[in-house]
Amino acid sequence: AEGEGGHLFQHVYTPDNIPRSDELTQAHDWLTHPEHGVLLRNVILQHRGVALPPPPKKTDTTIRIGFLNRHDTRRVLNLEQVMLEVTKQFIKLNIVVDMTWFTSSIPWEEQIRWFASHDIIVGPHGAAMTNCLFLEPYTTTVIELFPKNYFPYQFFGSLVEQVGGRHVAYYSNHGLTHNKGAALNDFRATITNITARQYWRNFNFNVTVDDVVHLLKRDIGRRREQQQAEMTEEELLSNFYGTVKSYKARLKRFMNQSHVVDTINHN
Repeated sequence: AEGEGGHLFQHVYTPDNIPRSDELTQAHDWLTHPEHGVLLRNVILQHRGVALPPPPKKTDTTIRIGFLNRHDTRRVLNLEQVMLEVTKQFIKLNIVVDMTWFTSSIPWEEQIRWFASHDIIVGPHGAAMTNCLFLEPYTTTVIELFPKNYFPYQFFGSLVEQVGGRHVAYYSNHGLTHNKGAALNDFRATITNITARQYWRNFNFNVTVDDVVHLLKRDIGRRREQQQAEMTEEELLSNFYGTVKSYKARLKRFMNQSHVVDTINHN
């Protein structure tokens, strides 16, 4: 495909041009230029006649977290437990949580709308992540989960970053380690053996619930700070006056109750 500045795609893989094992551990830019992500997204949507949900208003502080799992291979066995823990720990925050599974029976339009309507997406590495092309630009975080000995974190990570998203890789054998070298060493030791590579690629796995919740807390905290920083002077004053009005109402109720008690005591 070509855009105004030339070819859109940096790499095109076909059955005759499958990446070598060592290439899976390297960074690959899906697109020649990040701006081509928006161009390609718009061309596809226009061609298919699909409308994505409008981005949330600036005043909407709701954080929408979507958990995406797989039905067969590379399924996260305790992802529902992670979702329940998130719901419990973040109950006081303005957060909406849901979970889905993509199968071949789910229309493509429904899949991309799901990706476009979440602020944070958590799920295992898999073909469904191709829909990251339709993330809401510059606002979405993708936490991609990998099983032991299978860690091509740059594959969809590059796509997420090129469309303006934030990508976080979680490797089940090393938890929250920031040393990707350890995870890559495991992967390199596996991918040279096609049998072992296929085994770990299809491996159903558990994640450490607290570790994934920690990643979500960190991202939510970052979003809250950003929301505060982006608030205009008018919004800050509105919040201030709203708080003052709330306190006045509470004080008035308190004074009325005190008056009733004082009247009863005098009687």
